[in-house]
Amino acid sequence: MEKNIFTNAANTIEYFIQGDNPNLLIISGIHGDEFEVVESVRKSIEKNKDKLGDFVYIPIASPTAFEARNRQSACGLDMNRHFTNSCKCNEAQAIMQLLKSMKIKQCVSFHEDLEHPHFYMYDSDNMEGDECLARLRKDITELGVDLLNDVDDKDDEHLGFEFIDGYAGNIPDAEGKPIGSMETWLIKEKITDRVFCIEVPGSSSKDIKDKLVEKVLYNLVIC
Repeated sequence: MEKNIFTNAANTIEYFIQGDNPNLLIISGIHGDEFEVVESVRKSIEKNKDKLGDFVYIPIASPTAFEARNRQSACGLDMNRHFTNSCKCNEAQAIMQLLKSMKIKQCVSFHEDLEHPHFYMYDSDNMEGDECLARLRKDITELGVDLLNDVDDKDDEHLGFEFIDGYAGNIPDAEGKPIGSMETWLIKEKITDRVFCIEVPGSSSKDIKDKLVEKVLYNLVIC
C-alpha cells in the first residue's frame, strides 16, 4: 500500500492506495466516537491486503472527530449528514474533493452502533438469497453476535430502515435516503456502483470486532 496525503484549505486526509486500478473503497473513522472499529479495519486490511485486489483505503475520514472521540467534527456537525451540494462540513468537503474523480466498483464503509448490541448492514443493491450473505450471517452468529431484526433508529429522521436478520437492501432508497450520508452521495454521484455500510455493535469486545470486520471483508470482497 502506498500512503498519500490529501489537503485542501482546511483539512488533511491520510489515505492509502494499492494497485493501479482500484475497484474497492474501504472507509472508517467517519464518526470519532466509533473509534475501535478503525483499528479492527486497519488490522484486517494489513492481514488480507494481498487478497483484496486494488483498493483505496481511508482509515480516518474525520480526523478532528476521531481525535476528540466525538460524533461531530471540529465544525460541530455530524459529517455523515452533510455530503451535499450545500455542504458546511469541512471534512466532508475534503472527502468529496478527494473522491469526486474516482470510479470504483464497490465501497465498504465501517461504523459502530453504540446503542444496538447487534450487527447489521445496509446495501445499495440487494443480495437477499445470495450464498455470500447467508455465509456472512452464519459466521456472525457463530461469533455469538446477534443480527438486528428491528428498525435502526426510530427517532432519527434520516434513518428508520427495517432490518431482517441484520440486512437491509436497496439503501440508499429511490428518494435518496438517508439524506446527506457519504454512502448516498457515493451512489448519487456514481463514484461507486455499490455501497455496503456496516454497523458493528459497539458493545462487542475488540477481539469480536476484529473478527467481524474480517468476516465482512471475506464474504463481501474476497470470496
